[in-house]
Amino acid sequence: MAGSMNVSGRGVSGSPNHFSSGSPNLFFDLKNNVLFRRNDKNIAYEVTSTQLPALQGLSVADLFLTKGHIREPHWHPNAGELDYVISGELIISVLDPFTPQLLTYHVKPGQAVFLPMGWWHWITAVSDEAHLLVIFNNEQPENAEGSDLLRLTPPKVFQQA
Repeated sequence: MAGSMNVSGRGVSGSPNHFSSGSPNLFFDLKNNVLFRRNDKNIAYEVTSTQLPALQGLSVADLFLTKGHIREPHWHPNAGELDYVISGELIISVLDPFTPQLLTYHVKPGQAVFLPMGWWHWITAVSDEAHLLVIFNNEQPENAEGSDLLRLTPPKVFQQA
C-alpha cells in the first residue's frame, strides 16, 4: 500500500513515506522561514521540503496582510496554489491566460480559491487584517515576481512593443 503506515507510525517498507534512516523530521515552526516581509503585519512564512524533507508534492505558506497592502502580482512556474482564508477578507485576482480575462474573488473565512500553475495573480487585503493559508502542489514552489519582471525588462523593450 503506497504511503501506508504501520503501528509504530513509520512508513511501510517500499512506500513513498518509508524512512530507512530512522525517524524523520516531522516538525517545523514556519516563523523560522520568512518567504517575504513588508513589515511585521504584512509577512509570509513558508515550509517546504527543505525544512521538512518528508513533504512530497506539498508546501505551505502562512500569509498575513493588512488593508492597503497586497501580495504583489506574481506566478508560480512549477506549482498550483490553493488559498484558504482563515480570517479577514481579501480579494484574490487572477488573469486567465486562455480568455484573457481578469477573475476576481472576494473571499472570507472558510472560503478557498485555486490558482492554476503559471497564472498571474495577486492578493489584496480588504479588511484591517487578513490571514490565509497558501498550499502549493509542489514541495519547492518557485515565485516569479512581477516587480522583478518589470525592473529587469529594459525600457526599450516596452517602447518597441
